[in-house]
Amino acid sequence: MEREGLGKVGASLIRLAALLVFSVVFFVCELPAQAQQPGLVRFCTQNLFRYDDPERKTKAATRRKQLDALIERMASARCDVVALQEVMGRSKREALQVATRLGTGLSRRTGRQFEAIIGDTNTEDMRNGMLVASDTFTVQKVRSYRREPAPKLSVLGPPTYFPRGPLAVELLDKRGGRVLVITMHLKSKANAWKDPTGTTFESLRLQLAEGLRRLALAHAAKLGTNTRLVILGDRNSSETSASADVLAGVRTLADFSLSGRCGLDGELRSECEPNRSKEGVLKPLIEWKRSREPKSLRGGTYRYRNREEILDEIYVPLDQVSFYTRRDGSIAAGLEGRYYRGSDHKLAWAEMRW
Repeated sequence: MEREGLGKVGASLIRLAALLVFSVVFFVCELPAQAQQPGLVRFCTQNLFRYDDPERKTKAATRRKQLDALIERMASARCDVVALQEVMGRSKREALQVATRLGTGLSRRTGRQFEAIIGDTNTEDMRNGMLVASDTFTVQKVRSYRREPAPKLSVLGPPTYFPRGPLAVELLDKRGGRVLVITMHLKSKANAWKDPTGTTFESLRLQLAEGLRRLALAHAAKLGTNTRLVILGDRNSSETSASADVLAGVRTLADFSLSGRCGLDGELRSECEPNRSKEGVLKPLIEWKRSREPKSLRGGTYRYRNREEILDEIYVPLDQVSFYTRRDGSIAAGLEGRYYRGSDHKLAWAEMRW
């Protein structure tokens, strides 16, 4: 009888242990991804590679695979805000449905709640968008700079507009901190034969870069000196390009005018006499990270003919750079994803400290 009693007790203990193991495994599998540590916020940018383009006849399984890959990138990067480019849709409503699908998937994947926002466009089917984590930020105001003309190299000709209007979103942190986040997507080099200047639209990107920098700084100034500013997205030009210089404020559009001292070389870089540049007003964090820490960030965000370039960038004002450096002096920025697993662009991220 004593052995039988001990046997029953042993069997009960085994069942209890098995139940505990199952519970732990189940809990770990269902545990959602954690939000950023208190006081840290991650801003991400992702070109969606025309996900769910109504003009593309892709199979449902292919679309699902791309969606899952995009969501996995955003979750792995622990994004609080995601600037989106190439949000497709024949109407703003269709584009919002695409962005909402991404936000819903990311919410399920992380256990958080993401709000989808869509901007206006001057093209038929491509827009900028944004996903915002509701547990981190409250959306205060949304504005699309679709109708604001960009500065021009020449006074002649019609006004120049952004193909996809930069999307500006004013965010309020749960503790009262204010951030202005602006998504950009400048003109690409596609259909370069249509460019009468023969610069694969770099002349146009110069004008758009000047306009974007001016709009962003003016908008942030209206919100007050305590406002953090983040400009991020797809520049569609390399980190060495003249338009990258203009966006950062290292050069200005006036430098490339007929009375200026700069032109473009064969690689679309600034070619100036004398070849002196100022520090600029905006810091490109991804380029800065790669130049200062080449072992921790290699390559770029886009690969063309086996050449990697930084097309996707995150800009912040020079006086706010310290908010993106860690205690050890390293830059809190990086890349996520592999080419053509979800997108032909990598995801870029930067982590801000309050």
